[in-house]
Amino acid sequence: MDISDYLDPENIILNLKERSKEQIIRALIEKMKETDLQIDGEQAFSDLWEREMDYSTGLEDGIAFPHARTQAVTRHKLALGICRNGCDFESRDGKPTYFIPLLLTPRNSGKPHIIILAEIIKKLEDLRIREKILHAQSAKEVYELLQ
Repeated sequence: MDISDYLDPENIILNLKERSKEQIIRALIEKMKETDLQIDGEQAFSDLWEREMDYSTGLEDGIAFPHARTQAVTRHKLALGICRNGCDFESRDGKPTYFIPLLLTPRNSGKPHIIILAEIIKKLEDLRIREKILHAQSAKEVYELLQ
């Protein structure tokens, strides 16, 4: 699976200023809408927030992965936010979150949803890649690290 099929460098925020989970999710959706005007931002947020209220997508090792199947998109869309100083995403380990990939997939999407989730997590589990991303100077550099 090639992440470039779902992630555009223009959908990467190198230094999220937002601090709350809600603000971060909204910022990433807005970033996606800049490159794809067909995204229904309010529907996307509603579906992501509902999912987030059921169970936090704050994982461990500084990674959170908000994701939802939604009618807000017609194809898989991925954005990535980086909180260089860490933020609170209610992670399982209680530690700050630095990497927030956000995935929107069509509601009727099946297996690709899980494959994309697994692929991004696999990349971000590599400590060397995480360190390089935190010090990246451009979205293009981050994009290339994830290839």
